[in-house]
Amino acid sequence: MSQNVNSAWSAGYVTEVDYTVGFYRELSPSFLNWAAVQRGYRAPDLDRPFTVLELGCGHGYSANVLAACNPEGRFYATDFNPTHVVSARRLAAEAGITNISFFEDSFSELKNRDLPEFDYINLHGVYSWISPANRHEIVDIIARKLKPGGLVYVSYNSLPGWAAMAPARRLMTEYAATLGVPLTNKFEQALTLLQQLKDSGAHYFSANPMVAPRLDKIREQNRNYLLHEYFNDAWELLYHADVAVEMGTAKLNFIASANYAENLDHLSFPGQTRAVYDQINDPVLKETVRDFATNQQFRRDLFSRGRIRLTAAEHRAWHDATPFALVRARSACPLKGAFPAGEVNLKPEAYEPLLDALASGPKTLAELQRQPALAQQPPASLIESLQVLGALGYLQAGRPLSCKARNAAVSRAFNQAILHRALAGQDMTTLASPVLGSGVNLALTDQLFLLAHQQSAKDHAAFVWSKLNAMGRRLLHEGQPLNDEAANLAKLREMGDQFSRDTLPLCRNLALL
Repeated sequence: MSQNVNSAWSAGYVTEVDYTVGFYRELSPSFLNWAAVQRGYRAPDLDRPFTVLELGCGHGYSANVLAACNPEGRFYATDFNPTHVVSARRLAAEAGITNISFFEDSFSELKNRDLPEFDYINLHGVYSWISPANRHEIVDIIARKLKPGGLVYVSYNSLPGWAAMAPARRLMTEYAATLGVPLTNKFEQALTLLQQLKDSGAHYFSANPMVAPRLDKIREQNRNYLLHEYFNDAWELLYHADVAVEMGTAKLNFIASANYAENLDHLSFPGQTRAVYDQINDPVLKETVRDFATNQQFRRDLFSRGRIRLTAAEHRAWHDATPFALVRARSACPLKGAFPAGEVNLKPEAYEPLLDALASGPKTLAELQRQPALAQQPPASLIESLQVLGALGYLQAGRPLSCKARNAAVSRAFNQAILHRALAGQDMTTLASPVLGSGVNLALTDQLFLLAHQQSAKDHAAFVWSKLNAMGRRLLHEGQPLNDEAANLAKLREMGDQFSRDTLPLCRNLALL
């Protein structure tokens, strides 16, 4: 009976299991602003009060992280699953976050609330997994509540990249509907059916060679995530053109991708497909051609209500006022990376001094140009290099310098709440950076090493081992658990050296302490 009761409010969305707890950087105002600027568009100011609405916030982890490190912002987030909202509110209360409100509302219910107008309305992992009626409700919210000049971030499963896998998903859900077992068991049995078909020589797999590797990947993924990904009743694959038309009814235009690599046209097209893209004039059709060139499976689109181009002076001024910060250790930034155009080798003479300068701390374009090793590089070249490093995930743009002196007490309190949850074995792996105005991933063991540093433990490895042992956890070596205490301690001493050398300086640069 409980399942039938849930179906009355779940609208076919999976509620039998909770969604995963995760942070999505694309929801960060600072992250989205840089995406807009990369394509030459003006974005909302972050050094004055601004408002953010997240639709379908799950456990609210991203929303809480962002509220904690953006004191200028006022955040609102909604999810119709009461378990998710309870979790989100508890974390906000525990961390003392006061600039956020969580609602247990459907999209239609949210429209009846007295809400402000928003600078940002964001939804990640929602648009493909709801009914057309609910998509209409979202667009209506945007039409009513987005400010002129405001940004909308929306991600969705896209065609043509999903075309091969869609029949497999349909077979899984059709088979699962015939099984009288719990949802997680249904998924495993449906996956087994597909494997049996593959092993028995079904022509579908030979005609669609991308499917078998996809199934292998699925077997390694989190089951709660997969159930929400594959088993919602509403599940629609969308072309960019479909989404552009829907958003257009709210006076929105596509301006950029929140996947930074796609804003670098010279690196985002395989083979000779760039020439085909360049001959298209219609902006919506250009994006469809891009998706065919790359066989796009998941889009991260950024729309704006009113598109205002930055002048050359404004573009330069934005970079001079915005700090750029490494989000990984300098030693973890190799001078090569994979792009749709293929593997790219970065020029050492351009990128080595830039990475070295940023390793000592966040810097604006103006500050980078004052570095002797970078003084001869033209500003346009430095800006492109920053974009490439951003696309590789090495760095992010932060909050404007004018925000730097603002109170970081809430982000510190939030990070302490997460670190203390780590002691209980909760894998919440993102801390709030007031430098970035976004989150930074830190693995459980690194969080424990950070606690050891904060508490001035005499033996950091022993401190971390005592906490892991109390949780019943063991380190892995070549995929196998280390069950011997001495082996765990030896491994932790190696990890502790690396933490002190690489991770701790990064934590200081990003003000995670």
